[in-house]
Amino acid sequence: MTVGHVFYDDRRLWTTAAVCALALHGAALAAVLLVRAETAPHLPEPVMEVELPPPGFAEEATSASADPVSPTPEMQPAAQELPSYLAPEIDIPEMQAPTPPDPVRLPPPAKVQTAATASRIAQVATPQPAAKPAAVTQGAGNAPGDDPRAKKKEADYYRLLMAHLQRKKKYPSEAKKAGQQGVVTVRFTIDRSGNVTTSAIKSSSGHSLLDTATLDLMQRVSPLPPIPKEMGRESLTIALPIDYALSRK
Repeated sequence: MTVGHVFYDDRRLWTTAAVCALALHGAALAAVLLVRAETAPHLPEPVMEVELPPPGFAEEATSASADPVSPTPEMQPAAQELPSYLAPEIDIPEMQAPTPPDPVRLPPPAKVQTAATASRIAQVATPQPAAKPAAVTQGAGNAPGDDPRAKKKEADYYRLLMAHLQRKKKYPSEAKKAGQQGVVTVRFTIDRSGNVTTSAIKSSSGHSLLDTATLDLMQRVSPLPPIPKEMGRESLTIALPIDYALSRK
């Protein structure tokens, strides 16, 4: 037997031994698994599923991620309608204001007149004579009385004095240039012969030129016409108005 043959036989032994060893190990492992399968309960093994994206999925995923995903609306319980309780309607009758009673009419008080009251009423009812304005102060002597001729003579004398003064007055030139106008009431006293004993301004015209001219007039016109005998006066005090008015052309 050569060396080659020996080497070849050893290799075959080792190969056969290895195969037998593997077969024994495989049989032992199968027996162990069989025993576990019979004794232990059969549990399903967890399976992991892995999905691989198909070709071109990346582009679709990019476009899909751009679109916003709307969240799933949460379901809210519907509001329960509670029954409304209404208060019962009550008809309230209208209250009418009470009618005021008719006013009680009292009889008018009786009028009581005393003797003094009656006398005062009689005095009021009796007309009193109207007082005459005392424009003229009579001097010493007898009044004309109720003689109609004496009263007429007195009235004529007053008109004579008025006309005499109006005729003798002088309108101051300065007052005319200034356009001053007015009425001066002068009070004077004359004796029986018509001499002016006193004179004064009773009511001013508001212009000193006119007032001064009036006082000068009373001195210039003296004596005035004498007092008529029918008047029976020794002197006479009288107030007369002297009018200063510019003529209109």
